[in-house]
Amino acid sequence: MAKAKKAASKKTVAPKSTHPVLPSVVPSVWKISGQTLRLIGHHKLLLSGIIGWYLLLNLLFVQSLANGQNIGALQNSLSHGYFDAIMGDFSKLIADSGASSTPAGGAYGLFLTIILSLAVIWTVRQLLAGRVPRVRDAYYRGMFPLVPFVLVLALIGLQLLPLVIGATLYNIAVTNGIVVNLFQQTVAGILALALALLSFYWLASSTMALYIVTLADMTPRRALKSAKDLVRGKRWAIVLRILFLPLALLLAAAIVLIPTVLVTPVLANILLFVLGGVALVIVHAYLFSLYRGLLPNEQD
Repeated sequence: MAKAKKAASKKTVAPKSTHPVLPSVVPSVWKISGQTLRLIGHHKLLLSGIIGWYLLLNLLFVQSLANGQNIGALQNSLSHGYFDAIMGDFSKLIADSGASSTPAGGAYGLFLTIILSLAVIWTVRQLLAGRVPRVRDAYYRGMFPLVPFVLVLALIGLQLLPLVIGATLYNIAVTNGIVVNLFQQTVAGILALALALLSFYWLASSTMALYIVTLADMTPRRALKSAKDLVRGKRWAIVLRILFLPLALLLAAAIVLIPTVLVTPVLANILLFVLGGVALVIVHAYLFSLYRGLLPNEQD
């Protein structure tokens, strides 16, 4: 009798799963964007202080406010009303906005961008946990995962190579007349798109690893493995949400900058400089919200 009860109890007890149950649906861009805007809006003074130190160091060591030539070209295009010229000059203005005229300045700029990224990620994690830190804590206490973060960032740089190679080869083939008819251009475009999709496939996982690797006692290898498990079956949905971010930022920058260029180019120059720091905060707040939305019960 006792043996029968023991056997029955063994049958009714199910083994516990060692893997957490992850959400099957990736949060929408509207939900992620709303969470990002609310977070920034509620803690704008704290985040402004973090951005302020970054802009000050950026101004001292990396770049000046000398974008007058690009702003003048955009102003000229806007006065003539040619859409292609406006888009080209606006793209050049955005692309050159964070550039430095010296190699040393470029290295300083990359270092400051990494420092601000770590400070923002640490701050966002604290805020979502219900703690409001000080600005100095963001720069002091947020720096501990510097080396693992840089290693994952370097991997992301390597994963972007197929995208860069495909786009470069396509541009060379078209501009030099190597592909001339529609069929050849279509084939070249498909090959470039295939290389871009390969990069995007990798980035869906490694982008999440950037935020996992900032956890305590986390190594890059473990972070990449955890990120791979986190995005399984949801890679392309995550890619679409990541691609939404630069498009939204470019649209917001155009809405803010283009009217300012028409009215007062000097203010547009200053505004462009400030928007660089603001955009980096938005990027990490948005991507961290996406990362949290993939976790069970949004716990980090």
